[in-house]
Amino acid sequence: MKPWIALYAVLAALTVPGCTIGDFKAMLEDRAANADRIVFASDRAGGARAIYSMDSDGGDVQRLTGGSADCKMPDWSPSKLRILYARENGSDWEIRSMSHDGTDDRPLTTGQNDIWPHWRNDGSRVLFGRYVSDRDSLYSVSPAGTGETVVLADNWDNAAAHSHPNNGGFVFMRQSHDAGNYEIHVSDRYGTLTPLTSDAGESRNPRWSPDGSRIVFQSNRDGDWDIFVMDADGGNEVPLTFNSSDDLSPDWSPDGRRIVFRSDRDGDHDIYVMDADGSDVIQISDEAGSDSVPRWQ
Repeated sequence: MKPWIALYAVLAALTVPGCTIGDFKAMLEDRAANADRIVFASDRAGGARAIYSMDSDGGDVQRLTGGSADCKMPDWSPSKLRILYARENGSDWEIRSMSHDGTDDRPLTTGQNDIWPHWRNDGSRVLFGRYVSDRDSLYSVSPAGTGETVVLADNWDNAAAHSHPNNGGFVFMRQSHDAGNYEIHVSDRYGTLTPLTSDAGESRNPRWSPDGSRIVFQSNRDGDWDIFVMDADGGNEVPLTFNSSDDLSPDWSPDGRRIVFRSDRDGDHDIYVMDADGSDVIQISDEAGSDSVPRWQ
C-alpha cells in the first residue's frame, strides 16, 4: 500500500462519522488503481452508443453500460469514483450515475429531455441541461437524485455547463433562441452572466483547465470545427488544431498539460490526445463507428 493512502485513510476515518480506516483504505486504493482513465461514448459495437472507459494511452478498454438504450455525454465525479451520463428513456433522456466500473447504476432524473450532466466541483450538486418549453435550460439535482432546482432558464438556450474548480461559477454555451450562434459565457456564483466569445460561427463545449486559468472549447469560425483555448476572461484566444477535419469535445488532463478530443481526421470519429499547446497529437482509439465526448479522469 502506498504510504499516502494509509495516512489519508487514518485522517479521513477520524473526521467522518461511521467510516472505518478500512473503508477509506479500500476507497483510496480503488481511486489510485483507476487513475488516469478516459471515459467516452461509442457505437463501436454496432447499434446504440454505450459508455466505455480506457487508459489515457488507449489501453484496457472496458464497456460500462449494456442494453439497447442509447447512452452519451459521460462525465466524472470529483472523487473520480462515479460517472454521470445521459441515457435514452423512450422518447426522452434521463441523467444516470454509476460506479467507475459500471456497477451501482441508478437514475437521477426521469421522464424529461435531460442531457449534458456535470458534477459541481465540490460534489454537492449535479448540473444538467433540460429541453423544456421549447428551450434548453440549466438545472441541478443532488447526487441522490433529489432536490431538483432551476439554475438558468430564460429566453436563451443554455447548455453544457462546466463548474469552475474553486470559485463556485461555471462556464457554458449560450445562444439566443430566435437568432444567433452558440457562444461561450460564464456565470459567477451569484448568477451574473458574462459573454467570452463573439466570433463568426459557433463556439461550444467549454471546459475549465484544472487551475481555472484557461478554457478549452471548439469553434467552427473557420468553416470546420477546431479546438481553441483562451484565458479565463476570454482573452488570448489561440487555435490548437488546424485542418479540414472536425475536432470536437475537448477536455483537459488532470494536470492541465494535455487535452483529449475527438476527430474525424481518419474518416470516422476517434479519440486523440495532444499537448496543451496543440503539439504532439496522438491517436488513442481506432475502432469502427464513432467515439464521442471523451472526459479525462
